[in-house]
Amino acid sequence: MVTARRLFVHEQTVRYRLRQIAEVTRDALPSADNRLETMLVLARMGCHRVPRPSPA
Repeated sequence: MVTARRLFVHEQTVRYRLRQIAEVTRDALPSADNRLETMLVLARMGCHRVPRPSPA
């Protein structure tokens, strides 16, 4: 799973967190508008970071 590799976490962790988000948002994420809004809020809160590789 690309998302798990990019976040440096196990695939099951990604699935678990997505289930948690779906529960909290009452499954509001399927729409593209809702996903974008959620990503923007998480980025603003500093919660949505994609680790960057260290320079070699």
